[in-house]
Amino acid sequence: MKIKQACKAILAVSIVIIYMLHAFCFYPVRFINKFFYKRISSLLASFYLKILLNVLGIHVVIKNDHLIPSHQAVLSISNHLGYVEIFSIASILPLSFITSFEMRERKGVGLLCDINGASYVERRREKRSSENRKEELNDIYQTLNQGVNIALYPEATSTNAEQVLPFKKPMFIPAFDLNIPVLASVVNVISINNEKFSIKNRDFVCWYGDFNLIEHIWRFLSIKEVTVEIEFLELIYPERFQELPALVKYSEDLIRQNFKHISK
Repeated sequence: MKIKQACKAILAVSIVIIYMLHAFCFYPVRFINKFFYKRISSLLASFYLKILLNVLGIHVVIKNDHLIPSHQAVLSISNHLGYVEIFSIASILPLSFITSFEMRERKGVGLLCDINGASYVERRREKRSSENRKEELNDIYQTLNQGVNIALYPEATSTNAEQVLPFKKPMFIPAFDLNIPVLASVVNVISINNEKFSIKNRDFVCWYGDFNLIEHIWRFLSIKEVTVEIEFLELIYPERFQELPALVKYSEDLIRQNFKHISK
């Protein structure tokens, strides 16, 4: 078993390294037009993620992908279970990500975020300021305005699949002000190694709480296959709502209603 895990790990790391090298070829573009670079990097990531999903044994069932607009940027939102849904959605829809400065400070992961052209937000209270928030929002405004899709996980943390946490409002502001459509999707894990997704096996897929990332990835590599369902629910135009909280609540309720709570 450990030999198979190691082989999968080597293949997965090789794919990531090839993506990074490919993206680095375009990295100088970032200093000329960082938004064009974000678009290139997200397209490359989407291509390599399709390969990575096959190596990792992640089978993605896609529903309603006709909702994805072909010539318009979107703010993509979904519930958050860890990294499996990130890989899955980004393999379908090229995305630049909103993530935390804490993730940027993680070795390896931070480099990948930078290569992707991620937008960063400060979630640590002691380091947050109104000036920082203004800069963070401005980057998201510009990215969306330049036609780059952005992924937002509005729960602001990953969960154990027992519930959808309340959505945070601030990162919806640019899409609301620019009337950029919000593409809402729900992620449900269907099975792991042909066994129904349950509390018993969820920790192979859900990365939450104090789980060490490297240890969790090693555990994930031990499974043969996982089936994940990505259902695109609605393309929500902010102009339908008079106020931001109404948009956020509608989006949250929509995803919560379609989320399949984990079975015991």
